[in-house]
Amino acid sequence: MVANDYRGVVDARVVHVALGRVRQFGIPRHEWADVLQEVAIRIAGFRFDPAKANGASRSTAACGVVTKYLLSHMRSEERRRRRLERIRPDEAYEDRSLLGPDVRSVVARLSAREQAVCEGLMRGEPLGSIAEALRCDRSTVRRLVAGIRRQFHAEDLQGWVRQ
Repeated sequence: MVANDYRGVVDARVVHVALGRVRQFGIPRHEWADVLQEVAIRIAGFRFDPAKANGASRSTAACGVVTKYLLSHMRSEERRRRRLERIRPDEAYEDRSLLGPDVRSVVARLSAREQAVCEGLMRGEPLGSIAEALRCDRSTVRRLVAGIRRQFHAEDLQGWVRQ
């Protein structure tokens, strides 16, 4: 069972229903405590209004709040999973620590402008910001990035370059 105790905060039946829904929705067990904590917060803040309930009982409305949160949580987790898939390389794992000297060697051979672009990219700056810092056009930065990619590819270090 989950370690959180909601006595006096949330009706025990609602917690029981929430736990059942968590299982039903297939949420991994290691997330249960956090998810139930969020559900408890939402239920504690829930104010039942019979005029807006359209004939539903208090417990039915509370279950609706639980279901709505769980669906939102699942959509959020799916979006996070897709974002992580986009930033991970699709290739098999390779120990990149051994390639560090090769990468440093390629970076050392880059021109000063290419190195400045490389530093900006490593900090996650957009091309427009890099162009502003170098006082040049975005197309110039794109051309420099293409040159950097070519040099990394020539040394078979394309795994170090994001597409």
